[in-house]
Amino acid sequence: MRALNSNNVEVARTSGANPWGVGINILCIGQSNMVGNGSIHTYHSLNSDMSGLYGNDRNWKKFADPYDGGGLRTDIDYDSWIGVSMIPYLLNSLAQNLPGIPIGIVPAARGSTPIHGTSNLCWLYRDEANHFNSENLYGNSIAEANIVGGAELIIMHQGETDAQNVVSTEQYIADFKTLLSHYREDLYSPIPLFFCQLARSFTSIAEKNRTDENMQAIRAAQLLSDDPNNNIYMAATCIDVSVRPNDDHYYQDAYDTIGLRIGNAIAYYYNKSDYYRGPEITSAALSENRTYIDVSISHRGGNDLTPETGITGFDVLNSSEAKLTISSVVKIDSAKLRINLNATAPSGPISIRYLYGKSPNIIGAIHDNSTLQLPLEPTAVPIVVSE
Repeated sequence: MRALNSNNVEVARTSGANPWGVGINILCIGQSNMVGNGSIHTYHSLNSDMSGLYGNDRNWKKFADPYDGGGLRTDIDYDSWIGVSMIPYLLNSLAQNLPGIPIGIVPAARGSTPIHGTSNLCWLYRDEANHFNSENLYGNSIAEANIVGGAELIIMHQGETDAQNVVSTEQYIADFKTLLSHYREDLYSPIPLFFCQLARSFTSIAEKNRTDENMQAIRAAQLLSDDPNNNIYMAATCIDVSVRPNDDHYYQDAYDTIGLRIGNAIAYYYNKSDYYRGPEITSAALSENRTYIDVSISHRGGNDLTPETGITGFDVLNSSEAKLTISSVVKIDSAKLRINLNATAPSGPISIRYLYGKSPNIIGAIHDNSTLQLPLEPTAVPIVVSE
């Protein structure tokens, strides 16, 4: 680096051993929805020309989708199919929220890869003799980050395969923490991680073993892993976005929505946004005559809810976790919903849950009125109804 005075005369000079750059490199990890959807090939242009891609051919170029293609078939992160991704709308969001900042995208994701496990294709596996061993997913990702001079942020969409493998909530949380500790040891501490909460799934149980229980376990783990004080962000709740029939991959509009949500979460990290998560259920109370339940909502970015009627996605459970019949769910005010029961609730504990399982009904899902119209978050576990 050189310092020049007003006459362009050098007045100071310094050099060092570490590479450096101006801008933000983003390391992209996870499985197929991080790569994109190979069945869709209509691509968006960017609103800024300040976005670069360190491609799988190991060269920098101007960013364009499909971003995670190419490379050698022997590469650990090779995918034979590529298509639209969430990255264009992520970059457009960052161009708006962080104007003038160059962004570099470093792809390292691979389809159908779990966190949990000890093989080269499991994100948790690390070669302790060589952390930068590019023959495993984790080592390859940090090797690429190292080549480009480092990464400022990590984004991740992952979890479908762990659901298929029946990984428990507790195990996924533990694995997630270990994986993040690896990145913070080998890249820098505390590098922020922005991750997505799983969407709905429409693959058959026979094909992918993604049951209500298995999907809920991972979705709950992801919600419980959000920890902004530790630079860990559930950047995009995906339960409400469009998923292709008989599939776990998104339509293009869903990738766009997810990209905007992650971009806003990154803006929050840089103090350019006031919120990154949507509303949540804080409590529920049974009426004195036991015929309805009032559900209290806490806002983050918005201050109102839609729709007012025809709300779907709620379950009411008795003490044996059998479902009670709901006649309707309506909005009472900007922070309260009412679940009307078809019959008087039985004695004993009652609980509610929202958007539970593999593919809950989102036709009447609740959203806030923030700029991003974020969804009411699914419950991690049933909420006990007070009396």
